[in-house]
Order: sequence, then structure tokens, then C-alpha cells
Amino acid sequence: MLKSIVEQATTLMFGIFCGMVIGFLYDLYRLFRGLKVARFVIFVEDILFWIFSAIVIFMIMYYTSAAYIGTYAYLYICIGLFIYFKLLSYRLIKIEKLTLKLLFSIVRILFKHLLYPFLLILNKITRKT
Repeated sequence: MLKSIVEQATTLMFGIFCGMVIGFLYDLYRLFRGLKVARFVIFVEDILFWIFSAIVIFMIMYYTSAAYIGTYAYLYICIGLFIYFKLLSYRLIKIEKLTLKLLFSIVRILFKHLLYPFLLILNKITRKT
């Protein structure tokens, strides 16, 4: 089936976009993967990541090109991955690390402030006995 130029350009743009999205998700996955866990857990995490990635690619391609994923679409995804890793990955990993650090500190501070009244009550209870 022949596709029009507009459909081919859309497939090209969204194929490259899919590759960049998968690269971004892989960087996030690498940040969380830094934890020391058993090999079996790593295997399961890898399988789940690639299943999730396949679903994301399929959803994007479904809405843009009626899920017609030919050989060239895989080539465009690989080009998107290459562009992401060569141009954006290093900078975005820094931003992701700073964002996660900020998020964890906000959660830690909120947890401390929410837990403080309960600790006061517990402290008063334990002093009376």
C-alpha cells in the first residue's frame, strides 16, 4: 500500500519521537536501576521495561499511522534513539538526577512535618507512664 508524502513524513517524525521517548524512559530506568538487587529481579525489571516500551511505541504509532509499523519505522526509532543518546542524554540525566533529588527531599521534608504531631503525642504518652 502506497502512503502519501504527509503520511510518510508523519511516520518519520513520530518514529524519531518514539525513539527519543524510549531513550528518555531508558535513562529514567537506569537511574532507578542503580539499586543493588538479585539477578532475577533485574531480569524481571528488564522484561517489564521492554514490554512497557513496546506498548508506548505501539500506542504512539497507533494514533499516528494506524499501527502500520514497517521496517522503516524501526529504522526511524533507531535514528531517534541515536539522536537522543548523542545530543540529549547527558544533559537530561543531570536534570533527571537533580529532579529526583529535589523530589526525594520534598517528600522527606513533608513526611517529617506530617509525622511531627504524632511524635509529639507519642512522646507525651510515654512520659506520663
